[in-house]
Amino acid sequence: MAGGFFFSAKGMLTGGCLLIIPFILGGMGGGDVKLLAALGAWLGCAVILNIFLFGSVTGSFIALGLVFLKKRRLNLINVLNDMLFFALTKKRVALSENSENFPYSIPMATGFLIYILCYSFDFLIFDF
Repeated sequence: MAGGFFFSAKGMLTGGCLLIIPFILGGMGGGDVKLLAALGAWLGCAVILNIFLFGSVTGSFIALGLVFLKKRRLNLINVLNDMLFFALTKKRVALSENSENFPYSIPMATGFLIYILCYSFDFLIFDF
């Protein structure tokens, strides 16, 4: 019984810790963090690392697709400025009116589907 508790606790902490920094910086909402923590508690640490990896790659492609679709430049100076502002003041930067957001649960769900597909072909990155 204690083994199941520690299995779930380790997975929940892993899932929550993977997205806590982007949440603190204001890059994502709390629901995305809770989704990954809940999946970690259910499936375990190794599975959540695979889902996070596949979901991150999927999210990168979605974000790049939105940038090219909207024909907007990536403004790296503003991102670095916002991170510096947070580091100095410990306050989040308010979102601008023209910022484009998408729910990160979509890439995480897609990462979960990719994990299921890779698991059926016995191709896993993290397998311990």
